[in-house]
Amino acid sequence: MSGSQQRLYTEQELTKLLRSLPQAITIMERENGTGYVWTWLASRGEASTFLEALENALTHIQISWTECNEL
Repeated sequence: MSGSQQRLYTEQELTKLLRSLPQAITIMERENGTGYVWTWLASRGEASTFLEALENALTHIQISWTECNEL
């Protein structure tokens, strides 16, 4: 399996896992192929790579969780 095939396989597996969470995280490649969009509950963000989108989504969730627990 080539490097790009492995990357695509890994992204597909992570995408399935993230969608199966109790509060799903969705990461999709833009139709024009210029980056990724992530969503979680009513939140949304954009990034240039899949990993950056994943990191941004997880960071957002962590911040939201922390703020919610501080109230």
